[in-house]
Amino acid sequence: MKRAVFLAWFLLSISSFAGEKQKAPENYLPNVSQGEKLYQSNCSVCHGAKGMSDTTLGKTLKKKPAMIADPVILNRLSPEKVFELITHGFLDRGMPSYKHLSEMERWDLAAYIFTLNCNGQRPAPDIRPSLSWIETKNQTDSQIIEILKKRGVPEKYLLQELSASRYLIE
Repeated sequence: MKRAVFLAWFLLSISSFAGEKQKAPENYLPNVSQGEKLYQSNCSVCHGAKGMSDTTLGKTLKKKPAMIADPVILNRLSPEKVFELITHGFLDRGMPSYKHLSEMERWDLAAYIFTLNCNGQRPAPDIRPSLSWIETKNQTDSQIIEILKKRGVPEKYLLQELSASRYLIE
């Protein structure tokens, strides 16, 4: 088992030295579906399929991976901050850099991670987000809810609006 943990760590670490790929255009809108695929192939081995760090590998690591679907954790972060963590890694916690992914892929991944807080509840097809990606990419979920309240969104629709802002990036 130690050998498997070392091999996984080693492979993830080497991939971080592979230089930066294509840069995202300034107005790039992340693709959440692509982010989900990237998450499953790059992150789920440690963080778990649903972001709760409940994997065999995650449990064997000296420093347990963050439960990134935990609202308490996500409410301290914004997609922009998660993008930075994906880009540079969190070496104190054992997370390698993912600079081997293109800048667009890292934005896709960061955007997808914030849908984990929505418990898989995609917004209804007729719901459109009232906030744009540009307005939300540097905001925590709590900050988005405060913005929505100030804009007069009724309390009963706040979570639906948050979900639309995280899933339906426009």
